[in-house]
Amino acid sequence: MLLIGITSEVEPLGMMYLAASLKLRGHSVDFQIFKNEMKVKEATLKNGYDFIGFSVLTGSHKSLKDLSLRYMEAGIKTVIGNAHATFFSEDCLNVANFVLVGEGINLINDIVENKVSEGKVFSPNLCDVNDMPMPDREIIYRDGERKNNPIKNVMTSFGCPFRCSYCYNDQYKKLYPGYKVRLRSVESVIDECGFLKKNYSLGMIFFQDDYFGFNIPWLEEFSRKYSEMIKIPFHCQMRVEGVMELRMGLLKKSGCHGITIAIESSNNRIRRRLLNRKMSDKQIWDACRLIKEKGFKLRTEQIIGLPESSIDDDIELLRWNCQIAPDIAWTSIYAPFRGTSLGEYCVKHGLYTGNNDDIADSFFDSTVLNFNKKHQNQINKLQRIFSLCAKIQDGHILAEKLIKLENLDINLLAKLLKNHLYNYGLYKI
Repeated sequence: MLLIGITSEVEPLGMMYLAASLKLRGHSVDFQIFKNEMKVKEATLKNGYDFIGFSVLTGSHKSLKDLSLRYMEAGIKTVIGNAHATFFSEDCLNVANFVLVGEGINLINDIVENKVSEGKVFSPNLCDVNDMPMPDREIIYRDGERKNNPIKNVMTSFGCPFRCSYCYNDQYKKLYPGYKVRLRSVESVIDECGFLKKNYSLGMIFFQDDYFGFNIPWLEEFSRKYSEMIKIPFHCQMRVEGVMELRMGLLKKSGCHGITIAIESSNNRIRRRLLNRKMSDKQIWDACRLIKEKGFKLRTEQIIGLPESSIDDDIELLRWNCQIAPDIAWTSIYAPFRGTSLGEYCVKHGLYTGNNDDIADSFFDSTVLNFNKKHQNQINKLQRIFSLCAKIQDGHILAEKLIKLENLDINLLAKLLKNHLYNYGLYKI
């Protein structure tokens, strides 16, 4: 079987788990990143695969669906999985032999061993995360660049307890009655981290959980064992509500280097009513302050171009970041995914008239909401300079000037940056 994923700096852990499960049953697995359609096609035909599996996210679905259809018509059995297949399975049925809805690790072997019929495939039973094999890294480390990357990715839990309106997590919970976050044993996590430490050049582990360390007893055990047995710096992602002295102390003891938290919006009304994120302004500011006081690197995440927001709201969000001074201010442009509650809200209120086919495969390209052209252009420009301006004193003032310029060339940008920094004594001629 050939597994095809999209380009990402994060290791494709889902496909790596599938590969490990297939190999345990004696199947041969290859992996390829979808960068160049012709190279993918040539490799597939040359090696004579029995199955091709596509990991399809909404945004990348158009090109991968087209490729799957061509292989299916050529007589090669294709499998489409991941979020787009789960929430838009009807959209995939005519371009693949198998459409894998929900979690695939329990089903992938049944598919390749001809134990299930073609069409939509779903198992109502989620796997026991402590019975899952360790993700197969060799299939992606054939790419020397990935193998030599000093940052490796690990999951300690699967799922998210929250219901943010712009995310499919709420829909995922409807697939599985009684759904809850599944937490791996500390022992299994330590075993995987130890394997990485022993076999690869390792500078940092990035735990990709939506909410790392949400369970305090688990975190206490992890902190003790990780600091004794692994001793590799790590980065993790948390919720603002979870940032407290006890948890920060345990993370510090275990060797945590940095923490990501999502602000999303500085507008309290939008954040609470539209995004279903109930944290207060004070909670956000207190969390950022505590993270920095404890000596962690801070990475904030935010979304600009949200429905009912103005460009002034987005500039205010940048002002927050200028004052918080995170090490990285990661910034995306809102994508109104159909099927999410916020995506459907945008359709209902005339902010979006598409069907997901106009959504890019990146969160950073451009807005597709029906704002006026001026507002759209300002959102797109602001995304390009948000992280840079967040590192500059009063960078929001500079950004507001820059996004209003109709034709901005690099020389003028350099001049404006120099003048701005000079005014604060940070640049000397």
